[in-house]
Amino acid sequence: MDIDRDQLEFHCDDDKCWVAREGKTIALIKTEAGFYQSCSGGAVILMTIKQLPDFHGQCPGVQIIRYWDGMDNGAYAFYFRRDRWEFENVQDLRGDRPWVR
Repeated sequence: MDIDRDQLEFHCDDDKCWVAREGKTIALIKTEAGFYQSCSGGAVILMTIKQLPDFHGQCPGVQIIRYWDGMDNGAYAFYFRRDRWEFENVQDLRGDRPWVR
């Protein structure tokens, strides 16, 4: 499925970068402030920071891909389907085979 780039919005600031389509956002977090801004906005969150010391799950209903998820699962691919962002990762595609453990 090709995404028409004219339908996407891109933005970066000191705390985060994001891409949005039809009001649905994916945020790439660079700082703790960027995390909380994106959390309150309901974005799918990709974290590039390893840890948030004051975070204790107070971001309900938001999908969060943590720094360590990327380390464990490999790269993620994002697709806009059925009016929402969907994603898959390399680990899901490799499966549970002895040579990928």
